[in-house]
Amino acid sequence: MFMASSCTTKTDENSEAEKESDKKSEVIETEIKSAVPMLPNADEFAARLQATGADYMAIVINNPEKADTYLVASDEKKAVNLGIYLANLAYTTAYNEEEDSKKLVDAIIELSSNLGVERSVMHSISERYANDDEATKVEGYVNEMSAKAHETLRTSGRHRLAAIAYAGFYIEGLNMALEIIINYPNDMPNDLRQQLMVPLYHAILSQNKNVSAIKTYLASNIEGVENTPYYNDLTKMEKIYSEIDYDKIIKSQDLSLIESDPTITSLAQTISEMRARLVE
Repeated sequence: MFMASSCTTKTDENSEAEKESDKKSEVIETEIKSAVPMLPNADEFAARLQATGADYMAIVINNPEKADTYLVASDEKKAVNLGIYLANLAYTTAYNEEEDSKKLVDAIIELSSNLGVERSVMHSISERYANDDEATKVEGYVNEMSAKAHETLRTSGRHRLAAIAYAGFYIEGLNMALEIIINYPNDMPNDLRQQLMVPLYHAILSQNKNVSAIKTYLASNIEGVENTPYYNDLTKMEKIYSEIDYDKIIKSQDLSLIESDPTITSLAQTISEMRARLVE
């Protein structure tokens, strides 16, 4: 009876601890959303990519092995690639790619702990992530890792790094959609290509409001933000987005019309160039 009572108490304590952790995560996510209200959770954009029916492409994620080079770089480089890896993890999780996901989790733990996030906290989340096969819970753990990293940076007074990490996460979401388009085989039937590519283009083109949101977030947390490459690239993107004829383009289901539009070509080039600088 004593042993049974002890086990029950321990189980209850673990259950309460998990509930408390979930409550804290909700508070963290609410705080972040209030600061950047237009940005999606880590899993949302990845789920949108998966919903298009496009195949998984490992080539679109930033190589997790590059994390070692970021660890000896500036804190800004670590922060922006932490955001990038979190976006990558959402993508690999959506496709249930366990091997790539594990490598990304390891990279995220190393970068976040180097930036001051308690290693044991991130490791605890990652263990629950690895040992749970319920899709919605696994996606929740990705969001929790993202929220914990940003909360720690913000509460420790490093709002600049939190903002830069968010910029990295956001740009990577756009870049992954773009890279899927670029790397998808060209020899597929035209009707199938149209079916897959148009939603991917629409996912990119519908982000015009989020560009302004992340710019505002950067401006409110970085002194002299106008001199940073992140802000200047986003300003360029914002201008291009404003020139898109949405009645003609974003509402269109005509892939040839979308791919021949010079404004969209310019937007794609800007996204690719920005992301290349972030991961180099």
